[in-house]
Amino acid sequence: MTEHLRRTGIGRTYSRRKHNLANGEPIVDMRLQLPGQMELDVSNWKRMRKNSVTEIRPYIPEEDLTGIDVSDIAKQEGSPKEGDFIARDPTKPQDQWLLTAEYVAANYVPAD
Repeated sequence: MTEHLRRTGIGRTYSRRKHNLANGEPIVDMRLQLPGQMELDVSNWKRMRKNSVTEIRPYIPEEDLTGIDVSDIAKQEGSPKEGDFIARDPTKPQDQWLLTAEYVAANYVPAD
């Protein structure tokens, strides 16, 4: 979210440095402020599990990816490539994105 906002010039992000009292290591406190809104702390990542099912299918080399989100990181790593997958939200089938083969192998199991 913050990368998209930064690219489009909406709002501002900045960091504040704090020190961990336990070991003195610096902690980066990322904050985001949108125009007309209060400041948001976006550095508090939490591990969460999803209670949903995602539909995936194999990526077909050379297929048209219009309307399918491919992250910049995936592109830098050479995707889309054979072995990757296309995922979609079953409740909103037009919402589609590319998953790398490595990510699917590490994070997905068949639902049925």
